[in-house]
Amino acid sequence: MKIVIKDTYGGIDWHDSTTKVKYMMQDGKYDIADTDLLIAQDAYREASEMVSTTKSPDGAVIDSVSLENVPSFDEFLQAIKEKRTLTVQSKIVDIYQDENGKPHEFSELEFRLVPADDCVRVFKDYMFGQASYETYYAIDEIPNEKVGYIAVENFLAPVKGCPTVQRFYHEPYRTLEEAQKALDEMVMHSEENHSGLGSIKELHIVDIDKIKDSQWYKNNVASFGQPFTIFAREADPSKEDADEILEASDKSLEDLPPLFTDEDFEEI
Repeated sequence: MKIVIKDTYGGIDWHDSTTKVKYMMQDGKYDIADTDLLIAQDAYREASEMVSTTKSPDGAVIDSVSLENVPSFDEFLQAIKEKRTLTVQSKIVDIYQDENGKPHEFSELEFRLVPADDCVRVFKDYMFGQASYETYYAIDEIPNEKVGYIAVENFLAPVKGCPTVQRFYHEPYRTLEEAQKALDEMVMHSEENHSGLGSIKELHIVDIDKIKDSQWYKNNVASFGQPFTIFAREADPSKEDADEILEASDKSLEDLPPLFTDEDFEEI
C-alpha cells in the first residue's frame, strides 16, 4: 500500500503554530496509484486558492490580494517530475536595500513548490511573511499485511511552542471500516486544551510493526484506562529539557528540540 502523508505546520509565530496531518486519497482510496499526480493536484489547488484579505474592525473587506499568474496544473506536475522549484508571488509592493545596497522585493503573498527525492515541500507566506505555513507531502509504502489504522485526536498547540499532541485511545485497527467507525464515535476532549484551539480528528495509517517501537505509541498505550491528561508519557522531562524548549523562541525551526512528541512537555 502506497500512501501520501500531508503534514502542515505553521501560523503567525512559533508560540501558536499548529501541525495538522492528513492521509490523502485518490479516487476514493488511500492506496495511491500516481503520487506525482495527486501531489500536483493538491499543490495547484493550494496556490490557486491562496488569498490575503484585509478587513475593517466591523468585518467589512477592505482589500483582497490573490496570487497572480499561477502556472497551469501541467506546469506543477512537470516541476514535481523534474524536481524543479516553482515560485509564485503576488504583485511586488515594496522594495528595500540592505546594508550592502542589494535590493530586496516583498510580496504580500508567496508560494513555493520544492520537490525532493523523498518528499515535496510547499511554503506559503501571507502578509509579507508574517504568517507562514510549510507542508511536507511524504510518500511511504507499507506491506499490505502490516497496514494498520489509528483514530487520533490532535490537540492543536496545547502549550506555546508545541504545535501538536496526538492522542489515541485504542490500539490500531486492522480494517479501515473499524477505524473510521471509531473515529466517527470518538469522544473528544477539546475543552481540555488550554490554548483554546481545541482538537480535531485524524485518521493515521501505519505499519503495524514499526509503529509499536515508537515512544509516541508506547506512551499512548500506557495511558489507556488512566485519568485523561493531554500529555501521555511515562515521565516528566528534565528541567534542562523544559528550559531548552522555553528558550527556543530565537532559534530557527531546524534548531528547535523535537516538538512533535508529547514526552518533552510537562502536564497541563
